[in-house]
Amino acid sequence: MVECEDRIGTDPPADDLAVVSGVAALPDAGTSGPLQAVPRVNGLRLRYFAKRGLVAGSDRTIDLVVPPEERHRLAITWGSPGRLTWHLRVSCHAADATWLTFAGGYVTTRRGCVSLIVRADGRQERARIGVGARCVEE
Repeated sequence: MVECEDRIGTDPPADDLAVVSGVAALPDAGTSGPLQAVPRVNGLRLRYFAKRGLVAGSDRTIDLVVPPEERHRLAITWGSPGRLTWHLRVSCHAADATWLTFAGGYVTTRRGCVSLIVRADGRQERARIGVGARCVEE
């Protein structure tokens, strides 16, 4: 769970982000370049970190889920302190902002295209994110 006090900003999503399901702004694999993935030196199996804040709508509960088929190579982390996880819930209903930004990013075993499921309001949508490499259309 990401806590409201973990937010680092309230700006609307930047132009290089795509708003997924109307509730979360994530790097758009189709229009933005890949995120820079830097090596992690801490002995973890997950070896690359791509720092990119999460911009989330403040009026809904949002679940960000790493799909089961990606869990051998991807984890996510946002908040303070950020912890590696496969499922992160954002439930911060702030009266003073429409969008909330949280520090964190993506941790992977290798550079490439990854998927993340965004769930809110009984719906879900899959986002593709280039971590250290562009996503290639299939």
